[in-house]
Amino acid sequence: MRTLAALAVLASLLVLPGCPAGGFGCGAPDDTAAVMVLGREDDTLVLCVNDGYAATLDGGARVLEGRYAWEDELRGTDGATGAAAFSLRWAENGSLSSDAIGGGWREVVLDEVALHYAGVACTDLETRSWWPSR
Repeated sequence: MRTLAALAVLASLLVLPGCPAGGFGCGAPDDTAAVMVLGREDDTLVLCVNDGYAATLDGGARVLEGRYAWEDELRGTDGATGAAAFSLRWAENGSLSSDAIGGGWREVVLDEVALHYAGVACTDLETRSWWPSR
């Protein structure tokens, strides 16, 4: 429930100016756990430093969480089952597209507050029963 609330706040903050998602080279807070945030209309996909992801889709009606890896494309697996959840690949227009979660994904510019909320979604992943202990 906390993740859903954090992602709802994040979605409402996505239009604020500030640092590029991930904050590399622009003074992002040290506790930032998000590497990159992708957005499309009312949907968000937070990619985390811990190799996890949290996505809100269909305007918040669907939440996906799991692990991701960059290979020839961005591949996400479902946290609970380990099954393939989506693959994002570059489209000709410079956005990312997926058969499973649709197209039009682009990196979102976040301010420090929104970046913090994205990071909360990332650290919350580590509390899930399916998260591997390291």
